[in-house]
This record gives sequence, structure tokens and C-alpha cells, in this order.
Amino acid sequence: MYQDIPINKWPPFEVLWDESLENVRFYGDGYSIESVKTRHPEGLKIADVELSELDKKLFHMNRQRVDEFWDVGLKSKKSDVIKHWMAQEKMTPCKLCIHDNQMEIILGGGNHRLAVARAKALKVIPVLFDPIDEVGLCNIINLNNIRSPV
Repeated sequence: MYQDIPINKWPPFEVLWDESLENVRFYGDGYSIESVKTRHPEGLKIADVELSELDKKLFHMNRQRVDEFWDVGLKSKKSDVIKHWMAQEKMTPCKLCIHDNQMEIILGGGNHRLAVARAKALKVIPVLFDPIDEVGLCNIINLNNIRSPV
């Protein structure tokens, strides 16, 4: 529906994040509750990050410029994200992981959500992360307002 519409022609909408405990499992396009519990036995944490700082620290496969919005990734998924937020529905934040090189961040889910947030020129976004990655992530990027899903 919104595929290929230039960003400056999008209808207005607000980016609404869902930080609820019951919905953090949607970071990976709908993982089951059991799967998330297995993957993250200590649960997940949320922090706020500056999007410009995150972009500098992302592994090259997760990087995307605003001017290539419709050229990278799945247009249908990006369109779905836009429709979701236009309907004033919330979406789970992206999930950050540490790349094997310990110097960069990869996304464990939320590439299309991040692309839309970037296109909307958001300055700060919430992100999910596994508590076992907190120290490593803090060595790469500033995690602010660390909290648990509620």
C-alpha cells in the first residue's frame, strides 16, 4: 500500500513502542513465549539509545541509509510497519546483540522497524537486549534508562 511512496509524502503517524512484558516476544517477528524463555532465561531488558550512535556501531549488514529506504529490505514488511503505526498500534522495540567481533552491534530483530524509525528522524529509540549482553553492549554504545519490560 505505501510501497515506494517517498518518505516526505507519508501520511502523518507517531512511532509507538510496546515495552510490555507480554509482548517483548514479538521482537523476532512473533517468537513464541516458550522460545523467548528458552533463548533468554533471565528475560530481556530495555534501554534508550541515540539512533545516530547506534547507526555508527551497527554491523554493516544492518546499516541502512534513509535515502535507500525502499531499496533495502522487504518493501512489504516496511509497508506493514507503517500501516501498523498509522493505526496507532504499538510495536516491540528492536533487539540488539553483540557481533562476534565484540566491537559492533547486530540486530536480533526489528530491521524494518528500525528503518521506519530512522526515516521518521527519531533521535532516541528504545531497544531490547539480553541482560548477559549488557556489559558488552555498554562497551560499544551508551544504554540509557535501563529498565525491565512491565
